[in-house]
Amino acid sequence: MIRKQGEEAPIPQQTFKRGDKVEKQKNIRAARTLARVLKTWKPRIMSGWFMKVNRKGKQQKRWFHLLGTKLSYFKNPQDTKQKKEPLNLEWLDSVVNPSTRVKNASKLGAFDLIFATNKKDIPQSLEEKRKVLEADQKAEAKGVDEKKLTFQTITLYPAQKDPSTTTLVQILNDWQTHDELRFNKDKINILDCKIRAHPATAFGLVVTDVDPYVIDTGYKPHKKQGVRITQLLSLPNGELGPAEEAGVMLNDTLVSIDGVPVTRVQDAAKALKGKQFGTFKLMRLGDVNPEHINRMKRSMMTKEELEAEKTFKMKGQAAKRRKSIAAKQEIQKQTHRHRRHRGKKATFGPLKHRAGWRQATNSEGKIYWFHTNGSFTFDRPPQSQMLETMLVTTVVKSYSTQTTTTTKGGRVVKKTTKTTKTKRRY
Repeated sequence: MIRKQGEEAPIPQQTFKRGDKVEKQKNIRAARTLARVLKTWKPRIMSGWFMKVNRKGKQQKRWFHLLGTKLSYFKNPQDTKQKKEPLNLEWLDSVVNPSTRVKNASKLGAFDLIFATNKKDIPQSLEEKRKVLEADQKAEAKGVDEKKLTFQTITLYPAQKDPSTTTLVQILNDWQTHDELRFNKDKINILDCKIRAHPATAFGLVVTDVDPYVIDTGYKPHKKQGVRITQLLSLPNGELGPAEEAGVMLNDTLVSIDGVPVTRVQDAAKALKGKQFGTFKLMRLGDVNPEHINRMKRSMMTKEELEAEKTFKMKGQAAKRRKSIAAKQEIQKQTHRHRRHRGKKATFGPLKHRAGWRQATNSEGKIYWFHTNGSFTFDRPPQSQMLETMLVTTVVKSYSTQTTTTTKGGRVVKKTTKTTKTKRRY
């Protein structure tokens, strides 16, 4: 059919066979799911700008991107061509922070990632590792290619301060390395925690199928293919995600969910399908941070228990406040507050340092005792609370007048008046 100039091309007719409509709907649902993932991948997938420092000290600004255990780096975020193989954090041997290669490493936040390149002969003790590192230093001084060394060192420091870069730095510093696996293989901890899903990040973790551990950890599931937690997701507002809030840590091995054994990612997906919360059983090597233990205990508590704990905490705070107020009142009572010196500081005798009772006599000649805090009593206080009267001096002034009159011939010639002042001290 010949189309005239300016005429629009006809829309081609599509014919569907039986079952095509169902398949098309499946494709649409898959496309929508993928679009939703692509829209939100940046805050979820850890990425950020870093300065990469090579052996010669040359610095290169690179965009790093962590997906699962693969750490890739590009010249810019739009560059999708990976010229070099991504770094596999499964073979991360240790993290040195601060770096020993860069000057002012602590100020820059520079750290070294040491990877095992020769995966067959990984040192199994600190002494072996020390010898291998010395041999690598000698070979590196001769200019041997990094790929031929037992360990490869990559030095990084954040190029700018932004939330994504900061999060990636924290993840790399917290990553469980081969050093931890080797030297903590006898410390196996089985931990339980309950994670509640959040609309923004679901359960807040990313799990990855991993090969059997090269290093003997003493834990049977490590000798088989298993599931490990390789990312912890934060909430959009920057707060801890559900998994991190429950005490989960990077590189924990996922053993079971709600009692269902998990050996592959598909098992985890099936166990959590349609659920808003789940009880996770994890395996962790080495010592467990007490803060993580507390988080896990809190995650297993019910709402009623959490409310009871909150009430108990508030009662404890109220008791502390009452105790503090009582202590302040006691201090005020111990200060010098006698009626004669109210509002003035005691500058004499023991009143400057301590409080007590003193003896006095009223206008009627009756003996009473008064305290430095202003109270008084007619009953004799205990001798242990009495202050020594000799340290308290009272000065009383009295006046006496004497008049003398001289007369001569019945007339007053001279009149003399004499006043005497007397001071008595008690």
